[in-house]
Amino acid sequence: MSTSPNHPTLYFSDGNLVFCCKATDQTPTYFRIHRSYISSNSSVISDMLSLPSPSDGQDLYDGVPMVELAADPCNMEIFLNFFYQPWYVGGPSLIIDRYYD
Repeated sequence: MSTSPNHPTLYFSDGNLVFCCKATDQTPTYFRIHRSYISSNSSVISDMLSLPSPSDGQDLYDGVPMVELAADPCNMEIFLNFFYQPWYVGGPSLIIDRYYD
């Protein structure tokens, strides 16, 4: 049984930007998101995406621009869920553990 490198819930078919994050074993996870939505809610991401690409050609994944990030896929999942599922915020255990330790 093979597993997809696309994130199971944060890979939107109508997304127009892909973030690629690699785990410590270099296994990639792809997040297909909505550039305007993320940029309008994060000035850091907006500034990062406005910088010119270091290469002449734009990397593409599944037909849309791809940005490789030096971020752990688990951390990127939590970060993106702040935008797409703000009620989730890393799952109930993250919230409970933080306030009851």
